[in-house]
Amino acid sequence: MEQLAARMDSTPYVKGSLSPSDFTDLVSVCARMFVRKEEEEESVANKSKMVPPAALQLMDLVAGEVRRQLANRASSRAAFLPRELTRFLTSFASLEIKDNANVDGLFDVISGFVVNRIRSKHLNAVTKPDDLAAVLAAYAKQQHRSVSVPELLTTIGAQLRVNAAQMQERYTAEKQRADVAAETSAHNPVEGSKPLEGGPPDLRCSFPTLLSILESHKDLGFSPDPLTLTALLPGIQRGLGGINPVPAQDVVQLLELFVVFRFNPGPKMLELLVARMEDLSDISRYSQKGCTTATVQAAHALVAALSKTHIPL
Repeated sequence: MEQLAARMDSTPYVKGSLSPSDFTDLVSVCARMFVRKEEEEESVANKSKMVPPAALQLMDLVAGEVRRQLANRASSRAAFLPRELTRFLTSFASLEIKDNANVDGLFDVISGFVVNRIRSKHLNAVTKPDDLAAVLAAYAKQQHRSVSVPELLTTIGAQLRVNAAQMQERYTAEKQRADVAAETSAHNPVEGSKPLEGGPPDLRCSFPTLLSILESHKDLGFSPDPLTLTALLPGIQRGLGGINPVPAQDVVQLLELFVVFRFNPGPKMLELLVARMEDLSDISRYSQKGCTTATVQAAHALVAALSKTHIPL
């Protein structure tokens, strides 16, 4: 690793010849080598000591070169694909390299890169909810709070609203087709029994993904736009009414985040969340899906606090 860092530092053409996938693989390998699993860590403060100086020097060179390539519009290198970018950011953030000018500049440049691609509706823009959640989680992990972050959060919120609108339109269309099929089910029972898909899986914002997005906002010290939260409510409602019940702790966590953001989703949504908690308490014999009475009481307390909050729009 020392030789690789020295070669990259002494021969600029070596750095310039590396592609985004090469940088992604390099950072991912370093993360797997030097970042322990959470259950093996003694403390978060000791994590930076696990990365040797040679690896830190190598990551500094990588950050500087990726920053240069992304900032240089005339660069002949192909830009990151969404899956490469999210993997690169996740691995880099897991190293927790702090107080480094190149790393801070890298996250600023990537923020602008993501924003520009989303706004220009680029073919390889980061648009899937899972990828957007991964980007925000990396910034929260890195605790990067520069002036570029608010614009990134605003753009990601706008993209989430677009995804939610597309999902709602497709869900409505599928529901209409299902209603028509139900009327003719006597003639075509197979078509009438087709379940609602609610749009392509890539656009669906699952409950864990939603919680990750909201947690990242909280960790970065920002509140999501109320319009974004409101746009996500239909998806939350569909998730709560699905075949697989949402875990009780996820429901409580969502309510806690609503309290933190002072967002009142409305009485119907609060009633639905509480009803889900009470349903889960009735099947508490299944430890992985059930919940205790204390959990239900905590949910009721959170709902009572939210009921005093102004309803947006």
